[in-house]
Formats: sequence, C-alpha cells, structure tokens
Amino acid sequence: MVKASVLRKKNEEQLNKDLEEFRKNLAELKFNKASASQQMKVSKLRTVRKDIARVLTVLNTMKKDEAREKYAKAKYQPLDLRAKKTRKIRRKMTRHQRRATTLKERKRAENFPQRTFAVMQ
Repeated sequence: MVKASVLRKKNEEQLNKDLEEFRKNLAELKFNKASASQQMKVSKLRTVRKDIARVLTVLNTMKKDEAREKYAKAKYQPLDLRAKKTRKIRRKMTRHQRRATTLKERKRAENFPQRTFAVMQ
C-alpha cells in the first residue's frame, strides 16, 4: 500500500511509472490462475486497485493545481476551476448591478425627491 503523502513528493514522470507498474501488477493478478489461495488474491487485487486510484488522484490534483496557478490572474477561469457554491448564488446580481438605475429613474428621483411629513398630535 502506497501513502498519498509519499506520492505527492514524486514528480509526474515517477507517478506515471508507478501507475504503469500497478496496472501491470493488476493484470498479472487477474490472469494468474495458479495462485496460492483465492482469499489472498482478492485482497491483493483490492489493494492494487486502491493504489492505482491513489496515484490517479494525486496526478489529477497536481494538474488541477497547475491550472489554478496558470489562471490565477486571468480574467476568466475554466468552469471546473470556478467556485461551485450553489446555482442561486452563482446567478445572483452583483452589488453594482443591484444599485444601477436607468436614466429615467435617476431623473425622476432627482426631480421628485421623497417628501418627509411631520405627524401632528
């Protein structure tokens, strides 16, 4: 079993080599019929599959981190790098958009300001 912390220290070439090695190992386990016991084979299959998944996860996170660095200062980001949040929040108007008024609304507000009334008692 390989730890993810060890995999993160390796570079992409080494990870790809490890991945190929694990896949070969998996193929051997699947087609090796002269195994000592079925239980041992099943447990090894599971660990090898988990190792492959771990390597792929580390590779994908490395690629995503590189992409984040690349698009950090960019005006637009790819969809998979943007914050997920909720659909409602993503479509919410900005403060500037909410406060924007048309020319007609501005003129009306200027010419007819809100009146204040004093209540007599």
